Amino acid sequence: MASLLTLRLNHLPITAVEFITDAVVLVGSGCSLIAYDTQTRTKVGTLAALSYARIHGITCLEPNQPTDNTHHAVVFGSKAWSVVDIGVSAGGELSMELVHRYAARDWIKSAHWVYDQGRDCWMVALALAHNRVVVCDPASGAVVYSAQCAEHCILYAAAFFGATLETLVMASGTVFNQVLLWHPLLESGDSDHCTDSPVTSRLCAHDGVVFGVHFSRDGALLASVSDDRTLRLWDTRAAGDSQPLATLFGHQARVWKCLVLREYLVSASEDGTCRVWQREGGEAVNSWRQGRKNVWALAANRSESLVVSGAADGSICVWALDAMAGRRVGSTDSLAAWNVPPEATYLPEGVAPRAAEHIRSFAMGPSASSDDMLAIMDSGCVLRRRSAPDLDQGSWRLEFYMAELAGYSMACSTLDGQVTAVGMRDGSVLVLVGSEDGVPMIRQIKHVHAASVSHLAFSSESALAYDLITMDADRRVIWSRISLSGPFAWTVLAEFRLPGRTRMATAAVSPRAGWLAVGSQNGGLYVFDLPASLRHPADSSAEVPVLDLAAHWPKIHGEYEVTSVVFETWKPGFAVASMDGGSGPNKCTLLTGARDGMMLRFALGTWRPLADTGAGSTEHERLGVLANTCAAPDSAPRVAYIERLASERLTPGSLCRLLHLGSRLYAMTYRRNRLVLLDVSSGTELFSHAFAETDRRWRLRYTGGGSVLVGLMNKLEVLHRHAPLHDESTCYRLAEGISSLDIRAADSICVPEMGCGGVLVAVAGEDGVLRLLVYGGGLRPVAQARRHTSVIRCVRFLSPVGGQEGRFRFLVTAGAGCELRCWRVDTEDAVSVLEWAVAPCFANDTEARIMDLVIVDQEIEAQTGHPVVLIATAASDASVRLWRLDLARHEFVCIAQDAQHVHNSCVLSLSAFRMGCSADSGQGQSFLASGATDGRLVFWDIARHVAEYCAATEDLRAAPVDIGPPAIIINDIHQSGVNSFDVQVVDGMRVLVASGGDDNALAVCELERDANLGVLVLRGQVRRCESAHASSVQQVVFTGPNTVCTVATDQRLARWNIGVNALDDDTSGIAMVDMAFTQVADPSVMVMLPKDPCTGNACLLVVGIGVEIFDI
Repeated sequence: MASLLTLRLNHLPITAVEFITDAVVLVGSGCSLIAYDTQTRTKVGTLAALSYARIHGITCLEPNQPTDNTHHAVVFGSKAWSVVDIGVSAGGELSMELVHRYAARDWIKSAHWVYDQGRDCWMVALALAHNRVVVCDPASGAVVYSAQCAEHCILYAAAFFGATLETLVMASGTVFNQVLLWHPLLESGDSDHCTDSPVTSRLCAHDGVVFGVHFSRDGALLASVSDDRTLRLWDTRAAGDSQPLATLFGHQARVWKCLVLREYLVSASEDGTCRVWQREGGEAVNSWRQGRKNVWALAANRSESLVVSGAADGSICVWALDAMAGRRVGSTDSLAAWNVPPEATYLPEGVAPRAAEHIRSFAMGPSASSDDMLAIMDSGCVLRRRSAPDLDQGSWRLEFYMAELAGYSMACSTLDGQVTAVGMRDGSVLVLVGSEDGVPMIRQIKHVHAASVSHLAFSSESALAYDLITMDADRRVIWSRISLSGPFAWTVLAEFRLPGRTRMATAAVSPRAGWLAVGSQNGGLYVFDLPASLRHPADSSAEVPVLDLAAHWPKIHGEYEVTSVVFETWKPGFAVASMDGGSGPNKCTLLTGARDGMMLRFALGTWRPLADTGAGSTEHERLGVLANTCAAPDSAPRVAYIERLASERLTPGSLCRLLHLGSRLYAMTYRRNRLVLLDVSSGTELFSHAFAETDRRWRLRYTGGGSVLVGLMNKLEVLHRHAPLHDESTCYRLAEGISSLDIRAADSICVPEMGCGGVLVAVAGEDGVLRLLVYGGGLRPVAQARRHTSVIRCVRFLSPVGGQEGRFRFLVTAGAGCELRCWRVDTEDAVSVLEWAVAPCFANDTEARIMDLVIVDQEIEAQTGHPVVLIATAASDASVRLWRLDLARHEFVCIAQDAQHVHNSCVLSLSAFRMGCSADSGQGQSFLASGATDGRLVFWDIARHVAEYCAATEDLRAAPVDIGPPAIIINDIHQSGVNSFDVQVVDGMRVLVASGGDDNALAVCELERDANLGVLVLRGQVRRCESAHASSVQQVVFTGPNTVCTVATDQRLARWNIGVNALDDDTSGIAMVDMAFTQVADPSVMVMLPKDPCTGNACLLVVGIGVEIFDI
């Protein structure tokens, strides 16, 4: 039959990577072999290397002659292997040709090119799962030689070393926590009765199954990784049993892969990270997080300048090993110590020594030199360590003494170290500014506050103007500006009123955007709008205004202290005018970090409210009237809004600070007495040091040139180290990831403003994260959010209500814990998602989960004009409920439920449809259908509920009513669970129902509506295709008139024609039209994508462990 199901694209876990040149890397994704050029960062070739098996390994043979540009590769997975020829021209063009495909008798754990001197040709050695080696002819696939290890056991890992059959050595990683080294005693043919090859070395130290082994290039060293979360390094030349040369810890879960390079050891783990150690000494030099779970593949190019890693979420990362030179992550002896000299050497005459002299506060700067540092002693002495050729390195000298600093000082520096501010007990601020001659300029600003200065925070948008926000013990907050464009100038710009007993912990100001934000010690966020006079202040003699609060969000981080507030522009080059065309503040993005380890991202902007929108502050949005920006006399006051866009946990510990260095975002975190500087975008640890109670006793200075200086304060010493930063040339992604865990829900909607073919896809699953992707020739992740506490089982987009397209879309998610949530998606500029409403939980069983949901109806409420939606949910506690969602009020209300529990077991699937619609009114009789693990389909007439759900919300807040008796029940449509079904309305009076279940069957029936009685009746008999699939049918979707597609856990996608007239006779009425293999393992959901308006093509999206799209 002609193929009607054609694969368009896929995004699958990366399970194998291997370089063929220093720049070109081969990637195994499903059964496809993909080539990427790491220099241009583009995909340069794709080939279906295996028929069905997932690629688990790739090994390449370099060309025999310098003039030969053809590389030979063996690609293997499961019990299959292939030979592929790859041509790389001098101009960089690449071609891939499948030469042969073969089958093996056992699972293949490793493959290796080996030279047979007797036959004068290259052979392929395969390591099989039962500790057996076969050597095959790549031209025919025939087994030429075979060998069996004396240790008959199951292998989880294997590796070869040796270029010829005579020098071939195999390392076997066993399920018994051992690594076996043995020389295969090869015998001709593929005999089951080979002479056992003795084990030459038995490496015993692991406490778990060995998952990966790797030889060094000279074969002298072997690395192994295991279930015990360690990497161990062995000397292969040691005779008999031996102990590891090194045991390296660091991963938080099982370790899958490892590499032994000239200078480094590299490992990849189930915890989603890769780690790099020095080969000599075992010091950790780097760590990067690639995904939430499982980095499966790892490879280095031949020059060992690049490492490529592939993860379960489909991401491919490239890392420059050259950039790791000199790095130390977690090494204490790599920190240099600057010890303060004895007190007697610097204490001025007449000043009494302190009982316990110590560093009270310190700062990085002030000077142009990156290594200069200031230490303010408890005695009031200010010591300075200078970095200059004519001075002794590491020496401290007394800069000055100030009695007012004795016993109290709060120091803060700018990131560039140019300016240092010191808060004093009497409310003054001491300012030190670096100079070219090395002597800092010192200015004391008297009595800025009436009480002691307790907090200082710099916020700078210009190299010559530094904004300083200070708070005193009386909670008075002042914004001042230090100008260095001419003579030193200090200007107090504004004072801010914080409510109640709020105490500032951090603050930031963006005059360009027109906002100032304060993070409090008790987890709150407070936002002030700036009047136009403060966005470009010019008159320093003007009266200092006292600004009022515009909007606030108490407890946004619970009770945890907010440690960072960072402003970002909404998009590059956005206009200075406000979003509504007035003179108000601009829209921007605001980041906050706190000691709960969370980073939150907000949209901050203004809008003019309509006369009656019903809008107000919600759980994920805060509103407030602009307090300091004047509105036009004839216009309504503008409203400031704070919308939570996303949240991300950067550490299980404390997030100490967020900071922008260059174009990248970094975070300083603290957990288990370890301070870590983290590159947020790549997940790389740039600095890691174990030091008790350092979360408040550290400073950081951006030195330029791609590095920072980190300092840690002890009582009488400062530990410091330079940490190089990453840039786009040292770490980047060839492919973005989607989800590391199984995807269990998906839906899509067409978004015309995204351009021709723009489709927004929502996916979610086991990790509880909602992800939004843009589909337009490829799948591109654009936004994500996590509010569900566990797995998400279903996702549904709402159609634009009342024909309103606009920038906003809404979707509903549900899953474990019977959580039901609504989200608003903003498609303007960068796509963002905001939680809009949360339903109350009705389930008595804490283990219950919502298994499916369906959008029943969407209307505009007549009285208020609010959009309202009727939603049905089905749960594992056998309940079916109807919900009314008021989008304007951000409210779910349960209006009806199946009080009789018609289903006595878990309800798996739902569908809603309308019959008897007239062409004029569009009205008709609404029905809800459900399928459960009892193998039954139940249909309810919900016309009464549909008619009433637009009533006032207050009338529906009482206990939900009974949904009513079923209109019809179809028993035993499946022998077990009805996993999925779909309904197609044939005309106003008939519907086709197609269902799939755990019994592997596809069932079809036809229902007819009695026009007189308004009830449903079964027309004819239920027809079944008993063996539609080889395993459980997971999804059934109508794709056209009388045409249905199914997908099952046998990884088969099938298309069927249903003969409606045949349902009345004895024939089945079900005929398969086409079947295709899907590389998505454990497929769970299949949805129809909107037709491409440019091409008119219809597509099916299949998700599970990976994503695929098929043309139909």
